[in-house]
Amino acid sequence: MMPEAFISHRTSNRLRLKIPSHRGDVSYFGKLRDEFSRMQAFETLDVNPLTGSILFANEGIDVEAIRQRGEEAQFFQLRVARPRAVPIAEKVVSSLGDIDEGLRRFTGGDVDLANMAFLSLVGIGIYQICRGNLGAMPWYTAFWYALGLFTKAISDKLPGGSKED
Repeated sequence: MMPEAFISHRTSNRLRLKIPSHRGDVSYFGKLRDEFSRMQAFETLDVNPLTGSILFANEGIDVEAIRQRGEEAQFFQLRVARPRAVPIAEKVVSSLGDIDEGLRRFTGGDVDLANMAFLSLVGIGIYQICRGNLGAMPWYTAFWYALGLFTKAISDKLPGGSKED
């Protein structure tokens, strides 16, 4: 079964298709770019594996030709209707998950987003104490938030916690 693509946005000289099932797949989007470059019908052809999209730019873009080429080459099936809108909270959680994953990879698993937030809040509290600025985001509030994040992170890692390892 071919992956589904949908039109993200369209103007008279631009068309962006999204292929959510291949988001992050550099190899797939490289092959997709090569295939559509052969058409030589576009002034600009940009692929973005991170967002799972391909941008076609040229005067008078032929959507039907793009749909046909995508299906013939077995790259995607272009859906006319856009998939359900993703709630903003889901997008935020997904983005934070990506940041958390990147931070873990960068630190070799030593620091995750919750730990970074904890350390940042403790740092803010210490900074406020050292400056003698006991009124701006109170140091005790920063410590309280840090403690809350820390205990949540610890409880999530315990057997029966909400995080699965």
